[in-house]
Amino acid sequence: MSYLAQELSVLLKDDAESNIPVKLENAQGAWIWNIKKPEERYFTSDFWKLLGYLNTTETNDDLFWQKAILKGDLQYSYQQLQNYLQSTKKDFHSLERYHDIDNEVIWIKCTGFVVLDKYNEPQYVVGTTEKKDRIQSLENHKTLIEHINEAATIGIWEVYPETEKFFWNKVTKEIYEVPENFEGTLADALVFSKDEDSLAIVQKSYEDAVTKGIRYEVETIITTAKGNDKWVKAIGIPVMKNGKCTKLYGLIQDITEEVQKREKLAHQEALFRNTFESSSIGMAIVGLEGDWLRVNKSLCEMLGYEKDELYKIKFQDITHPADLDIDLQNVYDLIDGKAETYQLEKRYFHKNGDIIFALLSVSIIKDNNGNPLHFVSQITNLSEQKAAYRKIQSLLEITQNQNHRLLNFAHIVSHNLRSHSGNLAMLLDLMKMEMPLQTNNDYFKMINQAVDNLSATIKHLNDVILVHTKKREDVKQLNLTDFIENTLNGLNAHILENNVSIENNIKADVYINYVPAYLDSILINLLSNAIKYKHPSRTPVINLSIEEGTNYIVLLVADNGIGIDLNIHKKNLFGMYKTFHEHPEAKGIGLFITKNQIEAMEGKIEVESTVNKGTTFKVYFKK
Repeated sequence: MSYLAQELSVLLKDDAESNIPVKLENAQGAWIWNIKKPEERYFTSDFWKLLGYLNTTETNDDLFWQKAILKGDLQYSYQQLQNYLQSTKKDFHSLERYHDIDNEVIWIKCTGFVVLDKYNEPQYVVGTTEKKDRIQSLENHKTLIEHINEAATIGIWEVYPETEKFFWNKVTKEIYEVPENFEGTLADALVFSKDEDSLAIVQKSYEDAVTKGIRYEVETIITTAKGNDKWVKAIGIPVMKNGKCTKLYGLIQDITEEVQKREKLAHQEALFRNTFESSSIGMAIVGLEGDWLRVNKSLCEMLGYEKDELYKIKFQDITHPADLDIDLQNVYDLIDGKAETYQLEKRYFHKNGDIIFALLSVSIIKDNNGNPLHFVSQITNLSEQKAAYRKIQSLLEITQNQNHRLLNFAHIVSHNLRSHSGNLAMLLDLMKMEMPLQTNNDYFKMINQAVDNLSATIKHLNDVILVHTKKREDVKQLNLTDFIENTLNGLNAHILENNVSIENNIKADVYINYVPAYLDSILINLLSNAIKYKHPSRTPVINLSIEEGTNYIVLLVADNGIGIDLNIHKKNLFGMYKTFHEHPEAKGIGLFITKNQIEAMEGKIEVESTVNKGTTFKVYFKK
């Protein structure tokens, strides 16, 4: 047992002659403190039981208390002892914090009295201990708040106006990016304001809080100790006593990310607002019941209403009855979550009663919980397009009727002229047989030539008519190589006569869907022209090849003939009765019929040519 324990035991005896005013044996704990050696202080086992120390000998050491008390409170307790001894107060009071056996902080109230020695000099201070549960509860609550603030990254701060010294907790220091040991005055804190505007806001808020007791909540920009700019929200609460601010405390939070989100949202809203108002198409925000909540100028001009007039009605009121059901069904699908958008063509009634054709595109807007808020509608006026379409359709019908009449006319003319020209030719043949002397003159020869020309013209006209009378059911799958071989066989005499070299590079497995008569005609025209317009000073060569495209099979017919001057003749190359060489057999009908046949099968023909080098025709057969 320590000597202080023995001294305390003596003092606690019922018959002890001491000058302490109360007995200590019923307290939660007792203690004795050596005034001359203040590091020595003995606490009874009841006290240590409060801290969870059971059946341990280390607590008997008069110095052990220094290990249990919080370091910051150790110096405080020494100072309290000195203040007490220097004062005239009868009682000693000290509120101290100790670590229990689990290292948790426990608040202890120490109450004591001085004990004099035989010389009437202060020797000990003896007293009781009391666990302060209410203070402990407040401490626990404070610790909890501190943890919550750390989790929410909310800093705590305090400022004492008299000294302008401040306290920042861990989170506040992290926000300002200062060291953990950072301390200073209010002036040291103000230097973190990024600019004069931010500084003015902080200074004005502080002044109003201190002088007028006004609580504040502000958002400003700071530049941290590491040079990073941050937006912070600061809340200040003044503590007033007798009209004077004794303390200002509050919270601070880094809201940089929040501000950036707000600025981004504000930018998006401004962009949407500008787009909404300046859009050339009608735009509207429509309520779930069909109310016009917001409309732009283009929509008002389209429908003929002022904004205030539209806000008094619903879209259902100006929708054509025949289009209303399908429109409403789409609206219900959006509300029920079956779709996010829809688009349809519908009709509105203009204010003057006219029908407006429109393309409606609708999206639904929902809140964070997925609940529908309203619709965003885009309305494109199709009335002019519809009117233009109807006009085109009318013109197309007129053109088709005219073409049909012209085709009938061509049939009639072709048939009748063919009959008359046949009769004329037959009469001339009879005259040759029955009156040979009368036919042996220049006039008869000219009449006979004119009748032959008329018959040829009628045949050409009939060929052109046949191009437009062939039906799609005449289309068959044709082997291109077979048709080329047949055509070359038909032209064999001309090929041998002109010593033509044929280079056929087309594989045997190339098939096209075509009218057989058209393919025959196209091949005969192109190959015969390549022979007909050979170059006089070199051996004729005709090259046949295929190029495979996405939508077409392309036949290339290339020769080394005299070529065509496309700078002069390209525009009229496929015209009827257009010739480009002084060849006695040139009629100007073959390429005209070829082009018509190709285009009738949804294809096209192109030509590349250089004078005295040759010509290449490209025929596009649609797949």
